[in-house]
Amino acid sequence: MHSFLIVSRDKKKASLYISDFLKKKGIYPIDISQPVYEKAVGIEDVRNIQKSILFKPFKGKSKAIVIEAYEGITTEAQNALLKILEEPPINTIIVVSIPKKELLLPTIISRCKIIELQGNDLALSREENIQYLYLNFLRQLQKTYTIIKSTNVNQRIALENLFLSF
Repeated sequence: MHSFLIVSRDKKKASLYISDFLKKKGIYPIDISQPVYEKAVGIEDVRNIQKSILFKPFKGKSKAIVIEAYEGITTEAQNALLKILEEPPINTIIVVSIPKKELLLPTIISRCKIIELQGNDLALSREENIQYLYLNFLRQLQKTYTIIKSTNVNQRIALENLFLSF
């Protein structure tokens, strides 16, 4: 398979993973095309990729096209990208990086090997953040209760330390 979909909310983590991944595949940095997009990837951007995909690699046997679509990708661009993914050149690896795979058409997802990067996503929903804080507080409260019951510690000081730590 020559097409990969990297799913991560953390753009820096995805970029580091992609560079390591391509290095392991034996692709030299000079053979990596990674256009920078100011806004959502449009159809003209994908057409430019279609033109550049025809060139041979400079140094190695393979080359890579990296599309970071963190600002989004239009439906027209996805349809044009689908044509590239259906018939990729033999010596080309295509890597699409995106925050959520739901942003892509199912046909694109089906033609790529999906690699989901887990991590410390700070962009969790408000409810998930509240739940995390609540559970963390309950764990600390349980620890403090255990310390109070099992040792000869001053209860007031132990509870003050608990509440001051939050």
